[in-house]
Amino acid sequence: MQPGPCYVPLTQDQGTGFNTFASPDTQGAQYKSITEQLLYEIMQGILLLVAATVTNVAPITFTIGDGQAGTPAAGTSTLETPAIQGQTIFNKSLIVARNGILLQYTTPATAAQIKRYNNAGNGGFYFDPASGLTFQAGETYSIFVFGVNTANAV
Repeated sequence: MQPGPCYVPLTQDQGTGFNTFASPDTQGAQYKSITEQLLYEIMQGILLLVAATVTNVAPITFTIGDGQAGTPAAGTSTLETPAIQGQTIFNKSLIVARNGILLQYTTPATAAQIKRYNNAGNGGFYFDPASGLTFQAGETYSIFVFGVNTANAV
């Protein structure tokens, strides 16, 4: 399909090695085939694995209702704190998995499950209101902290 007045192309991103993958980072962009979407989601999974193996920091893990300090309460929708389990999350990039499933960040073009939070000394994420999600008792979360991201996000 050629770009035209009704077609907003996907953004081409560098993958691992010499491959590229497409992502809907622009308003109006969308996948034109299930294959493109599947490749994007596979790439997101690979990034999670890479983050888990290249960082020397253990993932932050908690279960909603486990009583750990800083763990979000059931029924809430935000995790905003300078640090959790001794790891700073302010000005950091985070990969978040819920019950072992990677959560996607909302982009300007696509509503997903979570939005990044980084403001006033606190970092973290919150559930995109369009997702309808909240923290629920018994859910397990794994957060992988990697890289620096100082962009303000609320």
